[in-house]
Amino acid sequence: MGTITSKDNHLMPHNNGNKRIMPSLRSQLSHKGKSASLSTEEESDITQGQHSVSPARQPSWKKSIRITKNDDTSSITYSSSEENEEDISRRTSLASVEVKKRIQQYEVASLSLSDTNSESKSIPKETLFLDDKFWKGPVKPFITYNKNDEREYERQLREHYVLKHIFKGNIHVPVPRDIPIIILDSDCGAGFWTLDMALEYPNAKVIGLEAFNERNGSKNPVIGAPNIVYKLGDLTSHLQLPANSVDIIHQRDAGTIIPQGAWSALLRELKRIAKPGGYIQLVEYNYVLGDAGPVLTLVNEWYENAAKAFGVDPSEVKRLKKFLIEAGFEEVNERIVKIPIGEWHKDKVQKENGFLYKQLLRSFFKSIKSWWVTELRVSEQEFDKVVNAALEEFDEQQSYTEWVIYTARKPI
Repeated sequence: MGTITSKDNHLMPHNNGNKRIMPSLRSQLSHKGKSASLSTEEESDITQGQHSVSPARQPSWKKSIRITKNDDTSSITYSSSEENEEDISRRTSLASVEVKKRIQQYEVASLSLSDTNSESKSIPKETLFLDDKFWKGPVKPFITYNKNDEREYERQLREHYVLKHIFKGNIHVPVPRDIPIIILDSDCGAGFWTLDMALEYPNAKVIGLEAFNERNGSKNPVIGAPNIVYKLGDLTSHLQLPANSVDIIHQRDAGTIIPQGAWSALLRELKRIAKPGGYIQLVEYNYVLGDAGPVLTLVNEWYENAAKAFGVDPSEVKRLKKFLIEAGFEEVNERIVKIPIGEWHKDKVQKENGFLYKQLLRSFFKSIKSWWVTELRVSEQEFDKVVNAALEEFDEQQSYTEWVIYTARKPI
């Protein structure tokens, strides 16, 4: 046991303890000059939808932020142009064209399954370890996202490949290639990790467990692979999987949906369905952005309060090692991966990682705008100003985020 910090992702923020006071902070302190305004392009870069909530009653924790500029300080300039795929491809080794190729690969795999009355030809029948009732119906591709939310689909797509790139792979526990196994992707979302694993391990049957029924709408696009089955399931209750049936369990980015106090019960349930000697891998991030300036401190507070309004305590993911041990797993380890946000790091690899991750956060802010505006009772205009200032502050404050990969094993 113990904490393992990835050497290739080691991050030492420069000038720690002696941060520059960013222009926006000086502006807040001075309270002089005219308020900065956003151009049409800048507003459209963040604005999504027409949802607007007026802050009729401000919560006691709510802070206001005033972004100003005057002749005595550097002007605050907002970057409104989100870099397109060609820019990302040119500046990083993670070319977006590869993402498009993988989507096409999934679509080709789906088209090859047009004969839905036939079983998967690449999966022998004996590999279907679970009973016929569970695997009822033909093996077929499954619908994995809401067609009406293309931005969220693209965000999950980019997040998957950026994290795979930074973590140097999808899986960090032993996975046999020469024998049939069962892999569970708990809280699979749009299913990109599920699909990647199904293609990489053709002898495996991969289960994508999703909690939200709207992802299975009949009008949604179809992507899949012949050795995947998707199921609906409530992660806070008994999972419809037999005991001792799954070889590998994976779950990523579930910290924003697991209700407060439910982690221990969930891990006990995942241990129940794991085979003796089977592995579990949990991948979560610390919602508190590191080396935060005044704007990012506000963003951290917004995140926490929006999550708690939803019945979630995001800080519980920090105790996953303890929860895994209490659930009865052994060989519990955690690998901490620090990722810079922005291009401030001197190391070439870290600079690339930081650029990619900042693009992810830009998409993330767009996807959660409606949720935060509603729960926090802030105006869309205030949200937009804070987000644009936060995107500036990442580089100025040399901020970073922290992901943790937890791995453990069920006793034999």
